[in-house]
Amino acid sequence: MEYTTNYNLFKPDENDFYDVEDFNLNAEIIDTKLKEIENKAESSGDAENIEYDNTESGLESTNIQAAINEICNDLMSHKAESLPHKTADGGYRWNARVNLDNSVTLVFEEVV
Repeated sequence: MEYTTNYNLFKPDENDFYDVEDFNLNAEIIDTKLKEIENKAESSGDAENIEYDNTESGLESTNIQAAINEICNDLMSHKAESLPHKTADGGYRWNARVNLDNSVTLVFEEVV
């Protein structure tokens, strides 16, 4: 009989007879590992309780939920901005705008 790499579950060979005890031991190992994962997920709480290191992102938020909200707000504000998005070098640019109904409008514009 062979065993799995990670959790040492029984892997019967083709010629092995079925043993309900092997099956039950595998079930216990799987059940225990799933419960460990569940407990870990429950103890971490919701996204508001998970700290976020914002030193490289430029965000003001210090927890995951606030960072998600901040990014969503920035995106919605950006979507609502009118064109053109001004560039430093000027000239003609193709640009696109995602409308509130999620349709896309392509615009050829002179950027000054």
